[in-house]
Amino acid sequence: MEKETIEMPENTKNYARMQGTVCLPFIYENTRFGERFYYSEMKVQRLSGRMDRIPFVVSERLTDTRVDLTEQRISICGQFRSYNVPDADGIHLVLRIFVTEFELSESERKTEKNDLFIDGFLCKKPFYHVTPRGKEVANLMVAVNRPTRSSDYIPCVCWGRNARYAAGLDIGTRLKLWGSLQSREYVKRDAESRKIKKTAYEFSASGYELVV
Repeated sequence: MEKETIEMPENTKNYARMQGTVCLPFIYENTRFGERFYYSEMKVQRLSGRMDRIPFVVSERLTDTRVDLTEQRISICGQFRSYNVPDADGIHLVLRIFVTEFELSESERKTEKNDLFIDGFLCKKPFYHVTPRGKEVANLMVAVNRPTRSSDYIPCVCWGRNARYAAGLDIGTRLKLWGSLQSREYVKRDAESRKIKKTAYEFSASGYELVV
């Protein structure tokens, strides 16, 4: 699959650009100021061949949400946002692409895109560790301010030398990060010890820079 250099609009702090295949019919989610929003997911293939499932929310004003686009290739741009959602276990963080541009892909070339960029502040101390296979990993939580004065809290993961360096960063450090949105499945037990399959999402950073 081709991988292009991400081109971001000027003066943005949160930008996502994806191209892949829809794998879930539109599901009504909510209405805000008379505008109806729908949830769906798309599959984007990594260079390694592994598939990531990308969750996104789109307005009925951007596409006809009455049409089932499953297996249709699309291109979207938007922002990677977080929402606090209550459930039986309390409140958990939900991550989704909020779509601002939506297009059906008419090209016969199967080009995959999975590009993210954020500019925010470290809001937790990085958690650095080494996997059983010897890979260095650092988990970060980055707060990205919206123009509405609220913030999105984005879990990020860095690898190798980037992880080692990130481990020493202080809370409040401003960072610009670029990379991709990755998904992974895991199993969780509920209150009755039943196994439930879940999907976690994280910003896999291929690089970052400090903003002084």
